[in-house]
Amino acid sequence: MKYACSILLAMLLALGLAGAQDKDKDKDKGKHEGMKVGAAAGNDAIKTAVMGMEKELREAALKGDATVLEKDLASDYHAFSAANLQMSDRATAVDMLKSGKIKYSSIDVSGDTVEVYSPTLAIAHGEANVKLTVNGKSADGKYHYARVWTKRAGKWQVVWFQSTKVQ
Repeated sequence: MKYACSILLAMLLALGLAGAQDKDKDKDKGKHEGMKVGAAAGNDAIKTAVMGMEKELREAALKGDATVLEKDLASDYHAFSAANLQMSDRATAVDMLKSGKIKYSSIDVSGDTVEVYSPTLAIAHGEANVKLTVNGKSADGKYHYARVWTKRAGKWQVVWFQSTKVQ
């Protein structure tokens, strides 16, 4: 009998604890939902800002204007471009555009989006039909690209870029 009472007592305690945990989960759920709403608004602002900078980079590339690269590429920027199958750093990327070694005549982007991973980290990616020359040779094609943006000292900068030719 004592054994049965002990089991019954243990079961009642377990049920009581489970109920208390469910109530705590409900409280936390409400807190997290409020945080999601605030985070969603912050994410929308980040997405809008990054999409604007992406557009600015495309427009500058078409004009051969390296000043936007100088502003937006971080000092520790690295890239791999399928257009020339080369790695580059900030100085190389800026020089390629300034010198005319890389020239864009069109960049038609589709399916572009920004994924926000934190208030200081976002990745822009999509596909682009690009008409360009690298060192005087055509590198036209359809590319998938991804650009990693990080916010440092209140300023968004690109730290990594990679493209892959898909067609």
